[in-house]
Amino acid sequence: MAIKQLLAAGCFVVLVVLFDLATCQQGSNSQCQQTFVNNAMKCVQNGSVNYQNLLYLTSNRSRGSAPPEGTEAFKNRACLSRMTIDSCGKMIAATMRNSTMCMSPMEQQQLMLTAASIFGEFDRVCAHPCRYTLTQEIRQCFSYSMKGGNSQINPQTFLDEASRGRGSIIGSTHEQVHDFCLNRQSLLSCIKNKINICPDGQYMMKKMKIDIMSLERAFDLLCQHPNVYLHGLQCFNDPTQEVQVCYREMDNKLTNMQILERQQTLTDQQIYMQECSIRLSLMDCEMGAWRRRQHAPCHPAILGLHTELECRLLPDYCMNLFPSLVQQHCSPMNFHQEQRAQFAGAASTTITLTTLFAMLFVSVFARS
Repeated sequence: MAIKQLLAAGCFVVLVVLFDLATCQQGSNSQCQQTFVNNAMKCVQNGSVNYQNLLYLTSNRSRGSAPPEGTEAFKNRACLSRMTIDSCGKMIAATMRNSTMCMSPMEQQQLMLTAASIFGEFDRVCAHPCRYTLTQEIRQCFSYSMKGGNSQINPQTFLDEASRGRGSIIGSTHEQVHDFCLNRQSLLSCIKNKINICPDGQYMMKKMKIDIMSLERAFDLLCQHPNVYLHGLQCFNDPTQEVQVCYREMDNKLTNMQILERQQTLTDQQIYMQECSIRLSLMDCEMGAWRRRQHAPCHPAILGLHTELECRLLPDYCMNLFPSLVQQHCSPMNFHQEQRAQFAGAASTTITLTTLFAMLFVSVFARS
């Protein structure tokens, strides 16, 4: 339902404010809406949090009732239960979203708005300030850790959804790659330290779909085969139309997943399954497209390194959720490791790269 329609119905809804069912006549008559709010209240109360006090906190004191212990003390106590309450709420929202009770577009929209206003605002209230500075601090690790500040290593390649995996990942010359590989442990230590000292660090990595262990595995692989990587730039700097179609399909799927995730109507398990499905689907689409390209620089050894990189970047939960598919895509036979030796000592003349390894990470919320 559009905002104008909500206003016309006398029901002003903002994502950061809980629905007031007493003043929202359409919502109060909806069985879907009423059932969800009743169950959401149970989630809150089962977390030993008073619903009216939480409403007071999340609505900036405009609704509900003031907690007797004081707002700040209540906030500190309630935030300790946020993860439990949030998991309960997402489970209810996901179940109701697929139920016959909430079939109409209006009911789906009301469900989305209510779920986001209750659990999304609760999350915002409990957020530690470092949540909003962590990305910038991680970017600084690249400047601190690279010898002389390697300007060719762009943090956006790792952190920003729009450009993720679409750049010269560890450099575009032998000197840059050598510098990166020599200092990669310092870089990883800096990133891990920034994450660990931020109370919301792990939460942000989860939201951004960044897996540090996978990242470390990827760095190790590329640094073990720098010449194959550098020659790969000549292959991947000009993706074919077929490859670009694969990327667009991935972008569309990610956008749809992000919308559902922001609506607080997907459980963590459902998010993991969608993320892994998208990544494995891209691997199948993209690698098939590259293999069909008749281009000398796209040697089997280079495509094999590409495949192995994407397999190393898969989080462990993808391997647990889709063991057969992962085994199929990540069979050592697909890596062509035995052919990499012929690139030893060879130089690459390519300086730039527009697209390389499009699934370095899948982020849904780097823009959030």
